[in-house]
Order: sequence, then structure tokens, then C-alpha cells
Amino acid sequence: MGGLLSNIELVPSYLNKARRLSHEDVLCIRNRLNTVSMTLDGIGLIDWDRFDELSGVQSTHVDATLTTPDHLAEQKSIQDGLQLLPSATIRSGGQFINSLPDVLAGLMHVRHSPVDDLILEQRILRLPGERQTLEEIASASLPALTRERVRQREAKLLEQLSSLFLGQTAKGVGARIRPSFSLYWQKAAEQLSHSSQLTVYCFVESLSSAWNVDPAEILANLPLILAVLTSKATLPPGVRAQINEGPEVFSPIPSGIQGLSLTEFPCGITTGQLAALNIGTADDLWRSLRTGQAPPPTTPIGRGLRNLARALSTAALSNEIGIDWSVYQASMEMDCLPEDDPSDASCFLSNLPEWVERIVERMKLSSNSLEIYRARISVARTSRPTLLMLAQTLGTHGPSIKREESIMLRAMNELLVQRELCSSDVCIGRSFLSFWANAASFFAKSEGNYAAFVRSASISWGVSRGSRPEAFEVLWAILSQYPGGRIRRPSSTGHAKQMSMNSANAGTIKLRGFRRPH
Repeated sequence: MGGLLSNIELVPSYLNKARRLSHEDVLCIRNRLNTVSMTLDGIGLIDWDRFDELSGVQSTHVDATLTTPDHLAEQKSIQDGLQLLPSATIRSGGQFINSLPDVLAGLMHVRHSPVDDLILEQRILRLPGERQTLEEIASASLPALTRERVRQREAKLLEQLSSLFLGQTAKGVGARIRPSFSLYWQKAAEQLSHSSQLTVYCFVESLSSAWNVDPAEILANLPLILAVLTSKATLPPGVRAQINEGPEVFSPIPSGIQGLSLTEFPCGITTGQLAALNIGTADDLWRSLRTGQAPPPTTPIGRGLRNLARALSTAALSNEIGIDWSVYQASMEMDCLPEDDPSDASCFLSNLPEWVERIVERMKLSSNSLEIYRARISVARTSRPTLLMLAQTLGTHGPSIKREESIMLRAMNELLVQRELCSSDVCIGRSFLSFWANAASFFAKSEGNYAAFVRSASISWGVSRGSRPEAFEVLWAILSQYPGGRIRRPSSTGHAKQMSMNSANAGTIKLRGFRRPH
């Protein structure tokens, strides 16, 4: 059949020109060949039952297993006295991956080389950071070898493995590889033949598609696969860093977190740092890790991004958008504030000053932020000290107290109101944040009127206006970013007045003398 097909491929009209073939014979052969092509499976075997069904003939063929490439290889191995590896025919990608350890063990058994065993176990089969150096292999060998000799042995071993696995012959090995096993390596070579350089993620994704296996299975055997397909045991630093990213990065991004903004997830990384890295969503995070654009894991930001990716992958919900926050908190090894989420508005207001104080203490915004909060934010306005009075108590100056107070209130507003939670190193309770969202809506309706804000919140939450005035002071200070009932808001009228003055005086010269304007 092979000779017939090759002749037809070279000369399409070969059957018509062949002697002693009638027109009916030519048509019959062509129909049978078309039927054969329709019944081939993934590794080149013919489904004879399907062939009989399509061609409408009686089952007169011989046993298909006696004519497969693997069977012929078995007969050839018996004749040559060589061991055939692996022991069984490979019929799926998962079976191929699982057979790799047995194939390697069989090769090392027939080679009888302790040095090659060391090279294989301590270098080729290990991740980059876990490999022994050539010098360590050389000193551990008996008798001791030079570094250069170990390098030569390693290069020869990799060359033999590549030749064997790709279906070629290798001298002095003492074993033969099954064609069904080599077929998967040939599929990988064909899949990767169109690209000269690939990221590790694209490499793993291509092999996963060619072999129809999960990326995690490829990652578990990635050192050997890379060594066979590249014929090198050492890898560039950038490739080594990508390999260490972990299976979460190479697996498809969970559907439950696709498109979610990272500002919602506490991880100790500020929104400015994420923006500088062009990372805004979970999809951007996965992309940066897969392409190697994320900072290295040796940096605090790089380490935080990888911890965040692992936590999101672990906590992602399978059937809806979002995550399991308890799983996320455990994965990030974070505390949760408050420990007990408020069940109602009364509980929220009763514990609010204490809970916010603990958050301020945890954030460590400045040296005096906690004292400023206790003295000026979480107290009734009638007992609030002035900036000068507090500055004298803390041994500093009034402008310094004001600056630290503004920084603290702005940070708390971003965290609790704008929900830029990514900069926090603690998880904030979901119910606690929902009460802050309600307070923000009351604040927007009050239009800067503190009494209207308190009245609206009290009615909606069903609490007395006079209950816990300190709690309402904390709410107003953080919402307005200014304690004492006033709201910090840029003056639009002043800006418009300045613009009108500039347009009215256009083209004129205003003499200021030597006065220094402040």
C-alpha cells in the first residue's frame, strides 16, 4: 500500500496507466484508498470495522495489531536483542506523559553509566534553581571527572535522547523507542516548527494543544521536555524566571475573575504601582506574568503580584463572577478587619471609631497619624483640640499636624469610600464596606451639610441622632477629608473669576513692583 500511495503521489494518473487494470479496478482502488483515509485515527491506525462499514465488504483483513508500526518495532527489537520502550503502545497524550519516567528508567538501565544517571537525575530532570553544577557532578563521580568531561557527557546524552525520542537511531544505546511514543515528540516538533523563539507560556500552550493534555502535566515534566526539544540542559535567566511562575499562571485564567479590577483585592500594592505596570485587571496580571513583563519575584512588587495571582486562582468561584473571600484571605495569609463583620447599623456605629483606629494603626501612614486620629477625628467636635494645641502636645508644628491629618484622611477615603483596597495588607469586611457605601450616598445627598448628613443616615439606619456622635464625626471626616463639619472641595467660582480676570486684562501689562506675592 505504501508503494502504491507513493506512486500515486508522484504520478496522479499512475492507476490509469498501470497495466492489467480495468476501469472498474481503478475505480475500486480509488474508492478503497479514500475509505482508508477516512478511517485513520490520530496515530495512523486503521479502524477496520469502520472501513468494512463504509466500503460494504466482508471482514477479510488480517489482525490490524500485527501490521502496526509498534508491532513491527517489537519484532525488530526481538531480532536485534534490544529493549523496546515504553512497554505498551501509547494511545493518548496523558499516557504519553505518564510513560516518560519508565522510558528514562529503562534507558538508564541499559546504559549502565553512573555518570549519566547523575546528569539525568541532578540536572536534566530538575528545575533550574534545583540543579547541581557541572563541578558538583564531576566531584561526585567515581572516579572523579573534570568539569569539561561532564559537560561533554551531558551534551552526548541530550543528543542521544533527542534522536531516540524523535524516532531516529542512536548508536550504543541498547534500546529502541516505540513509534507511537516518538509520534508525540514529532507532533511537538511540528507544532513548534513555525516559531524560532517563544515565551514559556506559549511553549506550554502549544504542547498542551499538540498533546491534548493539561498544562500542569507539561509543567511537571518541563525540564526534560525542554532539554529534549532544545538539546540544552541550561536555560537563559528569563526562561528560568518564567518557569518558576507556577501552574496557576500557565493554566487558563479562571472565568470567575476575568475582567475584575485588581483595586478590589488587598495585596499591599498601590494603584499607582499597578498603573505604572499597566496592570488594571486580572487579565492584565496573567498577561504580564506569562510574557515575563512583571517585575521579578525577588522584588516586593513582583512577589506581591505572584501571591495575588495564586490567591485569585485559588479563591475564584467556578459558577459565577467573584471570589470566595475567606479562601482569598487564607491564601494571602492576611488578617481581616473588623474580625466580626457588623450585622446591622447599630453594631456598625457602636464599633466604628475603634475599628477605624485599628485600620489606621495597621496602615502606619505617618509617625503621628494614630495620635491625630484619636485626638481630632474620633472625638466630638466640642472636645476637639486645635492644630496648635495638638502640635504642642506632640512636640511638632501645626502645619506638620495638618499635613499628616490630610494624608491620613485621604488614604482612609481611598480605602473605605473609593475602595482602592489593593494598597492594604489586611482584608476589609464586605459588610463593613457596604455600610460605608451607604454613608457615601447620604454624604452626596447632604451637599456639605453635616446636620443633613446625620439626619439622613439616622433615618435610613433606624438609629437615634444622638447615639454615638463620635461615629458620625469619623464618617464625616473621612467622607469629606476634613474634620469638623466642613467639606474639602475645590472652589470652581474662584477659578472662573480668575479666568474672567485673565481674559479682561489680556494684552495689558500689570506692574507689581518688587512685591513678593504669596
